[in-house]
This record gives sequence, C-alpha cells and structure tokens, in this order.
Amino acid sequence: MMTMNTTISVFEWLDHLRFNRFHKRLLILASSVSIFAGYNSQVIAYIVPLALREWHLTPLEAGTMISYGSSA
Repeated sequence: MMTMNTTISVFEWLDHLRFNRFHKRLLILASSVSIFAGYNSQVIAYIVPLALREWHLTPLEAGTMISYGSSA
C-alpha cells in the first residue's frame, strides 16, 4: 500500500479557515477590552488636571499616580 505524503503550508491552511463563532467571540472580546482601555485613558486624562489643582500635586506626583494606575 502506497501513501502519498502531502504537506500544506501554514499560509494555505489559514487561507482555508472560515470565520466561525470562536472568531466572532474573540473579535468582540478584543474590541471590548480595547474600548474599555481607551475609556480608562480618557478618564485619567480628564481627571489629572483637576486632581493637580484640588490635591495640590506636583507634576512628579501626578506622573507617579498615573504610572501606578497604568501598571495595575
């Protein structure tokens, strides 16, 4: 019995994939994470000038506060 060993490249395999429910869920999840991360950045950008005045922060203290919030 003779078998043919056919190989397929990764690119050919990816080209034949169909967009299914997994891909749709992954796209929605990644988009949601991106939207909420952007919203978080916008809120911080809006709040920092107010916090500088209200709490009498130096720019160094404000920068430290922002970096602590971003690393969490």
